[in-house]
Amino acid sequence: MGLRGTTRIPTSPSAKEDRDSMVKTRGSPHKIMYLQNAPKDCRWKNLYNNEAGSDVIFLVGDPECWRFPAHINVLCQYPVFDAMLREPWSKKGTPIHIPDDDPRAFDNLLKFMYKNTVELKSVVTALETLRLANKYMCVDLVNECIVYLTRNLTVDTVLMVYQAARLYGDQTAPRPEQLATCSPVATRATAPPLQDLMPVAAADDAHAEAFARMVRHYDTLLGHCGAFIDRNADRVMTDESVDELDTVELRELLRRDGLAVSSEMVLFTTLERWCTHKCKQQHLELTVPNRRAVLDDTVLLSVRYLQMTANEFLSGPMPSGLLNAQETAVLMKHILNPKHPKWTCQRLTKETLEYMSTPRTKRNQAGGAGLSYVIKRRSSSFKGSCDPHDGGDDGSQSSEFDSPKRSLGCSGGGGGKKGKKNGGKKNKKKCTNSCFCNYLVYCLDVCFG
Repeated sequence: MGLRGTTRIPTSPSAKEDRDSMVKTRGSPHKIMYLQNAPKDCRWKNLYNNEAGSDVIFLVGDPECWRFPAHINVLCQYPVFDAMLREPWSKKGTPIHIPDDDPRAFDNLLKFMYKNTVELKSVVTALETLRLANKYMCVDLVNECIVYLTRNLTVDTVLMVYQAARLYGDQTAPRPEQLATCSPVATRATAPPLQDLMPVAAADDAHAEAFARMVRHYDTLLGHCGAFIDRNADRVMTDESVDELDTVELRELLRRDGLAVSSEMVLFTTLERWCTHKCKQQHLELTVPNRRAVLDDTVLLSVRYLQMTANEFLSGPMPSGLLNAQETAVLMKHILNPKHPKWTCQRLTKETLEYMSTPRTKRNQAGGAGLSYVIKRRSSSFKGSCDPHDGGDDGSQSSEFDSPKRSLGCSGGGGGKKGKKNGGKKNKKKCTNSCFCNYLVYCLDVCFG
């Protein structure tokens, strides 16, 4: 019975529902009481790491296992957890053990699902969080991880990020520059393409859009990784993380046109180290045949040998044994006579040689120019000593390989008028490395020419 002179304020339907909700939850201590018309983000933030109202427990990690209380109504907003927790797959009251997930990354995942701010503090944690965000299809969390990784790329971590971007983003398909490979070796993907996993039903358009957004995010991350690797090519390619790349990833890096290495010798040295590492992993003897066996032809021929100088080729690829004698002879001829290339062999086709002769980005060649020769004509004999005079008509047989300039020939005293000293006696000629190179290339030409 109300007081006289007062009027009863009519109760709105929403207020009545709020009151009924509070009355229902008053008797159960494990329920959280909150107004139903409160913002959803605010309600979910308060439920993070809260045992009250928790109806599912996760045990994450192995051997270090963390316990996480959670709420089904919150997690089921995401399709993967919805399929995991709904009947008939789940057993109510039984903790869910996920040994393969990283506990710290799973904590970041729950923070995101409960609308809390996710703070990434290391590249390793960001990569693990990215893996879980990809696994549970949390597209916005994928984007947050990619933004962090893009801003924190270093020489030590860029290849780990690069591998993750290729694995999750289906970047293993051959690119246009990879189509003209040296042998028809199929490119095998390291993960199923995300496009193949997209739902086809019209009701799942939202999930399909989520997949498409994730692919675009990974493409963005891969582009940033490629640009960083190009700018810091020398430091990245000499880092030990290169040894953990697989054949497809290594080939993709070596064939990048924008890879600004100081010399192709940097890439060949990386290739040799990678072969040695793979032999050790597979318990193989460190012999040339075994190194060659673990190396794919397309990877070996991804180094642009024709951009090397003669000295670099003679000190690196030639004695390594990774290239056979015929390939060594063909490449050496092209290095010494780049203006008139006409030699090929079984694996060194015309297309492959054109690729090897195409320079990458402009490099600083302050280290000095290498030996440069022009093959003029073949003579019936070859002598170890060289004539310091170019094109002399003295009736003697000229060398098959003549230096294009006097500075690259055999150096001794002067030539021409200054060739005689002390009463007309000729100065003794001192032979440099050019004579050895001439003799070596002549022998290769005789054997394989």
